Amino acid sequence: MPEKKQNENKVVLCVPKNNNIVCYMYEDPIAKKIKEDIEWEKKKQDRWKRREEQRKRQKLKAKQDRKIRLRRKQLIDKYKVKKGCCMCGFNASHTALSFVVDKEIQKRKLTVSKKIKYIKQYFNYLKKGKVTCRNCIAISTSIEIKPTSSS
Repeated sequence: MPEKKQNENKVVLCVPKNNNIVCYMYEDPIAKKIKEDIEWEKKKQDRWKRREEQRKRQKLKAKQDRKIRLRRKQLIDKYKVKKGCCMCGFNASHTALSFVVDKEIQKRKLTVSKKIKYIKQYFNYLKKGKVTCRNCIAISTSIEIKPTSSS
């Protein structure tokens, strides 16, 4: 009668044959499947840990970026109030003031974007323009356009 011995994930089958014992060694499919499942779970946990660490880094970076944007906005608002409107002198609120940059300066590839890394570069760009209140901007654009009369 054949004997079965198990050694971790390998099965040894010994069969008597012609007054000799012949041993066959093969892998147990159930043990192999369990081993693969354990390895898969470890990989899944490692992947989850890496993603969790990546999310933490992204949240921290987003928080830092928010602080930087808020600080830049505060500096720009203070600058606008300090300068005031170049036409009428209004400087009561930063919300009514905005920057007007000449068309020649805009053509020289100096477009404002959120990706300007250093505040000095941003302020150098803004200093080339003028601080103007929205009323003065509306008045100057209405004068430039000049509506045509149909009479």
